[in-house]
Amino acid sequence: MNVLGLGWLFVRTERAGRGRLVGVSVGVAFGVALMLLVIAAYHGMVERNERSTWTYIGGEAASLETTDPLPDNAALAVSSGLQGASPEVFDGRTITRVDVAASPGTTLRIPGVDRIPRPGEFVASPELARLISEHPEDQLGDRFGTEVGSIADVGLAGPDALVAVVGASEKQLAGRLGVLRVSAFDSFAFPSDSYRMISLMGGFAVLFPVAVLIVILTRLGQAARAERIATMRLIGAPPARLAALAAAEIGLPSLVGAFAGIGVFWALRPVAAQVPVEGMRFFTGDLAVTAGTQVLVAAGMAALACAIAYVTAIRAEVGPLGASRERSERRPRAIALLPLALGAVLLAAVVLLPVAGWSLPYSDELLLVGFVLLTAGLLTAGPYLTERVSRAGAARGGSPSAVLALNRIVRHPRATFRAVSGMVLALFVVTTFAVGATTERGADFVDAPATERIAPDMLIARLMMAEPVALADIREPLAALSDVPGVVDAVLVSAPRSEETASGEFRQSFDGLAVSAEGAQQLGVVGFDADPEASYYEVTGDYLTNTQFASGVAPAPRPLPVEQAADSYPAFVLVRTEGGVAATERARTALETVGLPLDMAPTTRTEDAEVGSYQWAAKYSVLAGIGVLIAAAISAISLAVSTASGIIDRRRVLGLLRLTGAPARLVRRMLVVETAVPLLAVIVPSVGLGWLAAWALVAGLSQGERSVSVPDPWVFGVLAGCLALVAAAVGVAFAASRPGRGAAQTRFE
Repeated sequence: MNVLGLGWLFVRTERAGRGRLVGVSVGVAFGVALMLLVIAAYHGMVERNERSTWTYIGGEAASLETTDPLPDNAALAVSSGLQGASPEVFDGRTITRVDVAASPGTTLRIPGVDRIPRPGEFVASPELARLISEHPEDQLGDRFGTEVGSIADVGLAGPDALVAVVGASEKQLAGRLGVLRVSAFDSFAFPSDSYRMISLMGGFAVLFPVAVLIVILTRLGQAARAERIATMRLIGAPPARLAALAAAEIGLPSLVGAFAGIGVFWALRPVAAQVPVEGMRFFTGDLAVTAGTQVLVAAGMAALACAIAYVTAIRAEVGPLGASRERSERRPRAIALLPLALGAVLLAAVVLLPVAGWSLPYSDELLLVGFVLLTAGLLTAGPYLTERVSRAGAARGGSPSAVLALNRIVRHPRATFRAVSGMVLALFVVTTFAVGATTERGADFVDAPATERIAPDMLIARLMMAEPVALADIREPLAALSDVPGVVDAVLVSAPRSEETASGEFRQSFDGLAVSAEGAQQLGVVGFDADPEASYYEVTGDYLTNTQFASGVAPAPRPLPVEQAADSYPAFVLVRTEGGVAATERARTALETVGLPLDMAPTTRTEDAEVGSYQWAAKYSVLAGIGVLIAAAISAISLAVSTASGIIDRRRVLGLLRLTGAPARLVRRMLVVETAVPLLAVIVPSVGLGWLAAWALVAGLSQGERSVSVPDPWVFGVLAGCLALVAAAVGVAFAASRPGRGAAQTRFE
C-alpha cells in the first residue's frame, strides 16, 4: 500500500479524523460562500450605479442659456437633491425627481424610459407609482402631473427606488437652481472615487476574518496529524511525501466544501439581496458572479487549505524516530511590527501631507494600501506583542495558572495568538466602521428655541432668485394656500435688492431677511418684547436653516423701517400646518402646484438635516452595521474552533497536568489566561488603530472636509458584545472538548 493510501486508511478508521475533515469541509464552504457574497455585493454596487446614476445631471453638461432654442439632441434638466437643490420628500422618504424640458422630436433617451414626457406628464418607478396610488392625489400625485408610463428596471438602482421623470417646458425650468443643458443622460460605475474606495475597503475588512477562519480550519487536528506523520516516518516515508499526504488529506474535503460553498452562495443570494445598502435593496440579479470567478474562488480556497497543510507538515520537522513532544516556536522578531507601522504612517501621511502643502498623487489608492497594510499588520504584529507581554508577566510570577499559561505563551506565541486573531480583527473592523460612520453627524439637526429658529416642521419654499419675483405675481397663489386643508398660515419672507454703486460694489438696504410683524409672530421669531410700532422685522437668513451661529446665539430680530422693507422682493414662502403627515404633504403639494415660481422643492428643517449633504454617510452606516455583524460572527466561530482545537491537540499535556495533581479548575483557569492575554495584548492597539483608520479614510477621501467624533454608546456595547463572544466561545470550547479528558489516555501511555 502506498503512503497516501495508508494515510487515507488512518483517516477512515479514526472517528475524530472523519469529524475533523467534515468540519474543514463545512468551514471552507462557509468561507467560499461569504467571499462570493462580498464579490457579488461589489459587483452589485457597480451594476446598480451604472443603471441609476443617470440622475446625477452634470458631467459635461453646459450651463443654461435661456436665449438659445433647444435642438433635438439636447435638453434642459434638473435633478432634485443635486447641484444644491432640495430633495423631493414624502413622509420622510426621498424621491429622486428629474425635471426635463426637451423638444417634441428629441433624440435624447433616458435609461428605462420609452420617451421623455411632455409638460404635464411624468413617468415613475414601480415603487413610486405604488406610493402614489396608495395616497390621495392632493398629497403626492398632483406634484408630478399625469402618469404616462413606468421606468423599467434598467434605469433604477433597486426595487425600492423612488424616481420620477417629469416633463416641463423651457419657461418652467428657466432660472431654476441647478438647471443644466445636457446632451446625454450618462451613467457611471461610482458617483466618485470615494464611493469606490469605501466599497473596496469594506470588502477587504470582511475578507480578512474569512481568511483567518480558513487558516484556523486547516489546522484542525494538527497534533493528531503529527502523530500519524511520525508513524509513517518510522516505516520509511520521506518528508516530502508526508507533506503531500497532509495536503491531500485536507485538499479533498476542502475542494468538496469549496464547491458546496458555491451552492450555499446561490441559496443565500435572494436573502442577501434584501439587505438595504444606500437605503434600498438589490435586484437579485445584481448579486452576480461569473462562473469563472466562482470556480477560481472555490479552487483558490481549496489550494490555500492544501498549501497551509503542506507548509505546516514540512515545518513540523518530524524525524525518522518519530515526533518529539511539544516544540517551542521560533521567537517572533520586532520586524513583525513593520507592516503595522508602514500602514499607520501611510494613512497619516495621506491626510497630513496635503495640509502641509505637499501634493500627493494617487492618494485614494495609497489609502487603500495603508488600510490593507494596517489590517495585515495586526496579524503579523500580534504574536510579537503577545510574546512580549507574556514574557513580562511570567517574570513577575503570580498564580500557578497564570505562570503555566504565560510560560506556554512565551513558547508558542503564534499558536496562541492565532486562536484570538479573528476577534482582534473584529475589534479593529468594528472600531473602523463605527467611528467612520460618525462623520454623518455634520448634518445634525439644530435644536434651538423658537425665537432663534423657525419651527422644525414648518415648510420652507424658496422662490426663484435668478430674476426677482414680483409681489403681484404671487398674491393669488399665496391666497390659494390659505384654502388648503391643514394649512394654518403662510408667511412671505423677502430679501433685500442689491444695487451697484459707482465703485462697482453692491449695496443692500439691509443685511438679513424682511418679514411683516404679523408674519414674525406667526413664525415665532419674536416674543412678548416685540415692538408694537414695528410693521416689519429683519431676521438673519440662518433662522431658516440648521447653520450654527458663530456666537452660539442668534441675533435678535430688529424692527425694520418700512422704506427699507419696501426695497425687497419675495424670496421665501413659509407654511405652518396643523401637523401630521397628511397636512404636511398636502401643503407641500399645494406649494408646488398653486403657481409659485419655486427654485427647489419645499422642505422642513428636520428634512434638510436628514437628507442633506451628509446623506451618503448615513446610508453607508448601514454597511458599517453589516460589517460589524459579519466580522463579529466569523471571529466568534474562529475563536470557538481554534480554542477547542487547541484543547484537543493538547490533551496529552493537559492529562499530564491532571496526573501530577493539578485540579481541573487550575487547568481551566490556565486556558482562560491563554485566551485572555493575547487578546488583551492587542486590544488597545486594535481599537486605537481602528480609530486612526476611520479618521484617515474619512478625512482623506473628503480632502479634509469631514472628520470623525466619539461613537454613540451602542458602539461600546458592540465592543463589549465582542468580549462577551470571547467568553461564550471559550465556554463552548470547554464544553465540547473537556480539557481533563486526556488523563486516562496519558496514564495508559
